[in-house]
Amino acid sequence: MNENFLISIVVITYNKLDYLKSVLTNLRFHVRLKNVEIIVVNDGSTDDTRSFLKNNKEKLNFEYVNIEHSGSAKARNTGINLSKGDYILFIDNDIIIDASYIEKLRESILLYPDRIHAGNLKLVPLENVPEFMNIISQPDYSTIRCFLEQYSYKDAISDSLSTAYSQKDDINLACWWAMAGGGNICFPKKVLYEIELFDENFKSWGPEDTELCYRAFTKGYYLKYNSNSLLYHLEHPRNITALKESMVKNISLLYKKYKTEDILAFLNFFNGMISLDELNKVCIKVHQLKELVNLKNYHISLGYYINKNQVIKWGKDGTNSKV
Repeated sequence: MNENFLISIVVITYNKLDYLKSVLTNLRFHVRLKNVEIIVVNDGSTDDTRSFLKNNKEKLNFEYVNIEHSGSAKARNTGINLSKGDYILFIDNDIIIDASYIEKLRESILLYPDRIHAGNLKLVPLENVPEFMNIISQPDYSTIRCFLEQYSYKDAISDSLSTAYSQKDDINLACWWAMAGGGNICFPKKVLYEIELFDENFKSWGPEDTELCYRAFTKGYYLKYNSNSLLYHLEHPRNITALKESMVKNISLLYKKYKTEDILAFLNFFNGMISLDELNKVCIKVHQLKELVNLKNYHISLGYYINKNQVIKWGKDGTNSKV
């Protein structure tokens, strides 16, 4: 494999200019690297995003395009089609990647060129985000890294992935598609075209990324999780009503599209009815896979995704642990 492959970082944004400024300012630590390009897709923002992109394109070294508001799926497809890269790294406009992230991602791709790659995602609480935005312009990344290490906390899904991949580095995890997200995933570009990109019937938020990953899984592709590749999700205020309506609508679309036992199990997992380990066992059975892996009995629910305040349960004994 040619070691000089190009990575295209696709950032989609909609009406979160303050967060976008932080993300693009942070990415200045990466555009200095060779073989990296940044593409911003403005999904019809009505704030000052359009003028910011126009005025800062040269300074922060990115390309951008403005489109009508169409949702995450079409915005990401727009970025894919504009990209020149061999690999497409999707991050959202609230994701901060560590200064060593791209270097570690490249190392992982060289070892596993046909896999989908994901990093170790941590969360930065909403109350700490304003302070982070004040220090992001620091010229030395060490100050930023110290802040993130101090105030971020572990994401439950990343913790579950760490558990799985600590058992075997190149494991073929059957339920990986249910754990990977559009704000933290890197695809070989050829795979994206093979599976025909994101389904643009999914509008607004979720789970268009899960559905894309599911199609990749059914084509025989697997995830490579990189625990030493750190990135951080900046929490933000949420329109609870809009999120709930969007998620319920799109989850219904997901089930109508497939109506398979594993997709139904995913919906049950998402509603807190079964654990991640139980979902994984269903996927193994449905797809007649041989490899077994022990996962934490992590439960989640739609309420957690929408409100971000529900205690996550580990195990069936009811023992609770905040992540």
